[in-house]
Amino acid sequence: MPIYPLNNKVIAITSGDPAGIGPELILRSLSTIKVRGVKFLIIADKAVFDKARNELKNKIPHLCKYELVDKKNLKNLKEKISLLDLNIIGQRKYSLGKVSKLCGKASAEYVLEADRLINKKIIHALVTAPINKDAVNLAGYNWKGHTEVLAKLSKSKNFAMSFIAKQFKVVLVTTHIPLSKVSQKLKSEDIYKKIELTNKYLKDYFKISHPSIGICGLNPHASDNGLFGNEEKKIIKPAVDRARKKKINALGPHSAEKLFYDAYHKKIDAVIAMYHDQALIALKMILRDEAVNFTMGLPYVRTSCSSGTAYDIASKFIAKENTMTAAIKLAVQLSTAQKKV
Repeated sequence: MPIYPLNNKVIAITSGDPAGIGPELILRSLSTIKVRGVKFLIIADKAVFDKARNELKNKIPHLCKYELVDKKNLKNLKEKISLLDLNIIGQRKYSLGKVSKLCGKASAEYVLEADRLINKKIIHALVTAPINKDAVNLAGYNWKGHTEVLAKLSKSKNFAMSFIAKQFKVVLVTTHIPLSKVSQKLKSEDIYKKIELTNKYLKDYFKISHPSIGICGLNPHASDNGLFGNEEKKIIKPAVDRARKKKINALGPHSAEKLFYDAYHKKIDAVIAMYHDQALIALKMILRDEAVNFTMGLPYVRTSCSSGTAYDIASKFIAKENTMTAAIKLAVQLSTAQKKV
């Protein structure tokens, strides 16, 4: 991994659900990434990480080490891996691979602590390991996901969930809502804002001077001129036309199959999808282990691995760290290009 001049910026990593693969992914990833020139701060429970480290020490020849740090010393972090122990789990029992109120509380509090440290300007970028929504809600937090929570905490109004993997940059208009409600939730203004935000990030963060952005239709074949629906004509096309009047190279609405083919062959720079699975099926079929969840529109860089808690393998310690490694690397890369958005 290249070494970037981060000017003493700190990359924080929340460890996700203690019963999931988050701690394992973080340890595996940080064992392969050079930390010279970068300060990593893991926000977690020491007991959870010690347990994971004991399981991995015979599997990974050069397993990374972390240094316990006190809250009072966070402004003086060294260029190494530090761990802030919130001691929520402590010596309390929990089972790997099982939903629990305790683990839900811990995973939520790691995120809330990260937000507090961001507000204090102690950390400058955030990488999140997977949480389990059932566990978090069981603990009483009523969260839909990281993206919505972090946007609310930072008071960000214009934000977007996106996924980055090699030539793919995919942005979602709607996220965690039932498919039956997508049509009624689509608003021309929201689509335009996503196009505008995507264009800005492609220029400012990814250094693409003249981005081309493909806009998906909602219906099959982008409705075939109204044959299969009218959302394209009434909602999506007006947003595309508005963007083009602002000199944004927005294309569409076109069918998702065409735009993902074009993205794969590098004919366009980004795809804006109308709903969750329209965005993710093609992407994860091709680059499942390399996709990174990136939240556009926050006042800081936030990335996440695209895997879930993987309860089914959490106790086996056989998880693949590729997506977490990609998420950490992208956070470091984008932090060097960070501008106020």
